[in-house]
Amino acid sequence: MAIDQTIPELPTPIVPLSEADSRLMTTEWRRYLESNKQFVKLITDELASLLTTDTSTATTIASLQASIASLQTAVAQLGRGRFKVHLNDVDYGLVASDFNTIIFTHKDIDTDNWYNTANGRYTPKEAGLYLFVLNIFADTDATGIPPNAIIFKNGVDVQYGTFYVEPTAGQLTGAICLGILQMNGTADYVTASVFPSTGVTILSGLKNSTNFAGWRIGA
Repeated sequence: MAIDQTIPELPTPIVPLSEADSRLMTTEWRRYLESNKQFVKLITDELASLLTTDTSTATTIASLQASIASLQTAVAQLGRGRFKVHLNDVDYGLVASDFNTIIFTHKDIDTDNWYNTANGRYTPKEAGLYLFVLNIFADTDATGIPPNAIIFKNGVDVQYGTFYVEPTAGQLTGAICLGILQMNGTADYVTASVFPSTGVTILSGLKNSTNFAGWRIGA
C-alpha cells in the first residue's frame, strides 16, 4: 500500500536543554504523537503488513523448495539398481532334480554394480520394492516335464515361475518367474535358480533365452 501523506514538521530541540526545557520537549513530543496518532498507526500497520507478507512468502518458498527436493529424490530412486545379466551364449551345467543357483557371468546392464558375477547375488543398497524377472530355457525330461525358474531371497525360495512345454518330450522349453520383493537396502539379496527334472543337466546359455533382470519400482 502506497502512503501519500506529508509528514508534519517536528518540534526543533533546543541545545543545551534545561530541566524545564526537557519537560517542555517531552510535553511537545506527547502532543505531536497524539495529534498524529492516525499517521503513526498507518506507518505501523504498513510495516506489520510487509513483515507478514515477507514471512509468508519465505515460508511458502521454503516449503516449495522442500517439496521439489523430495520429488527429485523420489524420481532419482525409482529405477535405481537396474540390471540385466546372462550367460553369454554358454550352456550351464545342472544337477538334475535339485535347486541350482544360476551364476550369471555377463552383464548387459548394472547401473549401480549391485549384481555379483562371482556368486550370483544381487544385493541392492537402496531399500524399497523391486521387480525381478527370470527367464530360463532348458530341456524337458523324457516324459515331457519341464524345468522351473525360481527366485530366492536370502537363501529361501520365495517365488516360483510359470513354464510351458514343447509338444515333444526331450525338447527345449522355457519358464519365466516374476517377483516383487521388499528389500531392506543393506543385507537382503536375491539369486536366480532352476529346478530341472530327472535327467536334465544342461541349461541353455542363449542370452536372449536365459537371463535375469530387475530394478527398484517403489518405496
